[in-house]
Amino acid sequence: MAQHVWSVLCREPIIDRATNNLSLVGVLEEVQVEIACSKGTEPPELPVTTMTIHVVSYWVRALREKGAVESLRARIHSPARKLLGTIVHQFSMVDHARARNVLTARALPLADAGRYTVEVQQPAGKARWRTVARLPLDVTISTRERDTETPNPSPAPACRSPTPPTTRPRTPGRRAQVAR
Repeated sequence: MAQHVWSVLCREPIIDRATNNLSLVGVLEEVQVEIACSKGTEPPELPVTTMTIHVVSYWVRALREKGAVESLRARIHSPARKLLGTIVHQFSMVDHARARNVLTARALPLADAGRYTVEVQQPAGKARWRTVARLPLDVTISTRERDTETPNPSPAPACRSPTPPTTRPRTPGRRAQVAR
């Protein structure tokens, strides 16, 4: 059975073709979302969809252990603990003693500010999963009035008085899509 070593959230994982070394660009601990709107209008309705995030995960097996096809699952939860998406991925450790996995969540829906959580899990028997990592991602959402002096090709909703964001909980191979 594969052993989870580490998992990290990032904006862009880069694998060097010559050395097979991994670089993690933009490791994510916090995301600040700013919504620009025109004066006098309401901010757009939430949820907003934001950037793509990658869950990069590293697994090993004992050198003398026979390799197998392994599974992992990543689950993304909102600050209110609502399940936003699940990614299930299989990877082979038959010919390798270690494996690096990159799971991709495109257009993460953000409905509130707070702490989003990504759980990395591995199978623990029939239809059961064991959590091996919980990755927090703190999200702040704010509005600002768009500068009317600056030309903008796309009209934006106007802002009424900005309200302070509410606090929410913070929320890696082959690439996989979020299943909804």
